Formats: sequence, C-alpha cells, structure tokens
Amino acid sequence: MKRRLLIVLLAAAMVLLGCGRRDAAELDEWMRQASRGQRSRIAPLPASRAAPALPMPDEALSSPFDPQKLWRLPRQGRAPDLLRPREPLEHYPLDQLRIVGTLSDGTTRYALVRTPEGGIYPVRVGHHLGPHFGRIEAIAEDGITLNETVADPDGNWVQRRTALPFDAALGSP
Repeated sequence: MKRRLLIVLLAAAMVLLGCGRRDAAELDEWMRQASRGQRSRIAPLPASRAAPALPMPDEALSSPFDPQKLWRLPRQGRAPDLLRPREPLEHYPLDQLRIVGTLSDGTTRYALVRTPEGGIYPVRVGHHLGPHFGRIEAIAEDGITLNETVADPDGNWVQRRTALPFDAALGSP
C-alpha cells in the first residue's frame, strides 16, 4: 500500500516538473514578434446621460422581498385540481402538438394528436392537453377547443379558451 502511494506521488511530481519549463525564451521571442504592429485603437465610450428622477409616493412602493408576495397562492377563481395525475399530453406545450385526424364510433368523437416524438394519442372531450390544465371542451372537423386555467398577474385563477387547429399540411380529417 505504501509502495503504491510512493509510486503515485513520484509520478505526480514528475508530471508537475515537466510543466514548468524555465527556458521559454523562444516563446517569449515569438510573442514579441507577433505583437509588433498590433496596436489597436479603441474608441472611448460615449458619455452616458443620467435618467431624470421621478417622484413616487411612498404608499406605491412595496418590498420585492415581502414573504406574503412570494408565497401567495391564487385566491379567487376556480383553481385546477393540482393533485390530479397529469395525462401524457399535458407535458407538451400546445405548439408542439399536432392534430392529425379525427375518428368517431357513432357516439363519441376522438381526435388523433401527434407528439414531437411521433407518438399518436387518441383524445376525447374531457381529456387534458398542454401545460396550463387545458381541458378539451369540443372536437370539430377544424380542430380542438380547450378551456385552460391559468394564473393572472394578481395570482387569481382565470379561464381562457384556446383552439388547437387541425394540421392543414396533413390534409383534412
């Protein structure tokens, strides 16, 4: 064990000694020759103008470090079920999903949705798509209508209607 340690230490010392050449005169001479005539002029930066100070009432200021602001949960609106298991197509942004066709079994209409990896998933009304808790409300010949639940800047849950059109490059369903 001691012998191995000694061999490793000697090898490391030899490697380190090889890194420190003292006769670098050739390299120094090359650097002097390469830098001759290489003087460049850098234009001075333009003077900056100070922005005018605008008065602001103290009551309009709020601390960006206020814990109530940092940890505030949405208060109003119908919140999505955050404990519901996510469906596979909820992991993709809507702009990465393509509708490639529709099917019907007489009572239920299905849309065929292609993922970026090429997988095709059948979906129906009530299924979820996209990262914003999008719930399929309708499936038509021209696309899917979703009802998404998003938090607005005030932290309230709001509903927005989104359409995912049929991919025209593939033809009509």
